[in-house]
Parts: sequence; C-alpha cells; structure tokens
Amino acid sequence: MTDIRERNADLRQDFRDLRDEVRHFRDEMNRRFEAMDRRFDAMDRRFTWLVGMMVTGFLAVIGTVAGASWGLLRTVQ
Repeated sequence: MTDIRERNADLRQDFRDLRDEVRHFRDEMNRRFEAMDRRFDAMDRRFTWLVGMMVTGFLAVIGTVAGASWGLLRTVQ
C-alpha cells in the first residue's frame, strides 16, 4: 500500500514539475512574441515612410513631366 502511495506522490510531483515547465515555456514564448511585435511595429513604420517617399517622388516626377510637356506645347503653338 505504501508503494502505491509513494508512486502516487511521485506522479503528483511529476505533474507539478511538468506544469511548472509548461508555465515557464509559455512565459518565455510570450516574451519572445512581444519582442517580435515590437520589431514588426518598427518595420511597419519604416515601410509607411518608404511608401510615402516613393509616392511623393512619383508625384514630383509626374509633375515635372507634365510641366515640361505643357511648356513644350505652349512653345510649339
């Protein structure tokens, strides 16, 4: 009978240890995901700036071409 009680006690301790390991693993994964979220936020801001600069440059080129074309048309007439 004591052998069964000892086995049960060992089994309970093993489950407690497993629970602690899973909890530790979950906490570690949460920390890693938070770090990844911060990295993605920084990348998102940089991407927004990059797209903004590209659109601005594209509009500047279109404006320059349109202005040059308009000036050329007025000169030809």
